[in-house]
Amino acid sequence: MFLPVHSCQYDAKMYFSDPRFRHKVSVRHSGPKGFIAAKESWFATLVTNVTKEGNYEYCFTNLSPGPHVLGFHLSVIDDETILRSYNEGERDTTPPELKKMWETVAYISKRMRLISLDTHRHLKLVTEDRHRAIKKFTYVNHWSLAQCILIVTAGVAQVSILRYILRPAKPLASIKDQRTERI
Repeated sequence: MFLPVHSCQYDAKMYFSDPRFRHKVSVRHSGPKGFIAAKESWFATLVTNVTKEGNYEYCFTNLSPGPHVLGFHLSVIDDETILRSYNEGERDTTPPELKKMWETVAYISKRMRLISLDTHRHLKLVTEDRHRAIKKFTYVNHWSLAQCILIVTAGVAQVSILRYILRPAKPLASIKDQRTERI
């Protein structure tokens, strides 16, 4: 990895796949004209101050037995940039049109959430009303069917009772004649 840097400080960190085991990693940081700025064998964190300008080479080799996953993070901190941003203060360079557009997008998304909530609430009420109407309709149908069966049964009972009561009576003499004929 080559880093073109000026006078600055950088912090290099390696993250291993299994922190319980120590991994042997060879690290060499060489600067312009081949001088070695830092060299370390057991590596976890390395912080180096760079004082010369030029291209810096950062090399590392995993000498651990077996396969291991290494994560590498390198952050370069330029002292001049930090000092310059501190002196000037942070300026908001966002155009006003973009700010207005962000406000509009936030307002629209808020309104869309409210509309979505209202729509879901309305659909829930409509569904509940439909289920309630179906339940009432079913109840009314069953009640009406029971009443129809009761009315038909009552009518049949009335007809049979009236026929039994109003049938013509046979004279007793004819009953006696029927008995004598059998003998």
